[in-house]
Amino acid sequence: MKGFYWILILLLLSVGQIESVQPAPASPSGAEPRFPKPVEEYHDEQFPGIAAKLVQRIQAEPFNLVGTLIFLGAIIHTFLTSKFMLIAHRLEHQYHALEEQEKDTSDDKQLSRMRDRIKFRAQLFIFSERLKPSLEFG
Repeated sequence: MKGFYWILILLLLSVGQIESVQPAPASPSGAEPRFPKPVEEYHDEQFPGIAAKLVQRIQAEPFNLVGTLIFLGAIIHTFLTSKFMLIAHRLEHQYHALEEQEKDTSDDKQLSRMRDRIKFRAQLFIFSERLKPSLEFG
């Protein structure tokens, strides 16, 4: 219950900070900043293929590279999610086997460190699946 009160206090303090933020002053020319740049302003109809258009758009607006990399990373992550889960389950089994082995042996520091490393790696892989009870570590 104590943690709840701290979270509530932090939330109230952060809301107060958000309300005190002022907008940036208008540009001297009076024109509104436009972000993202409209597709029509790239003038890349003469470029054949998606790769050539993408290179031209990145040269015109370098932030397009960041957006493209984030987009490709999200697609790759989506297709590799099942592999990540397989790795996480394998690490979970290794963790439980080391936990059982640790119960049988006396105070073995190396075994304990190895178990902690495996637990850390497994938690990285199952970070988004943290709420599943079968994947929680004791």
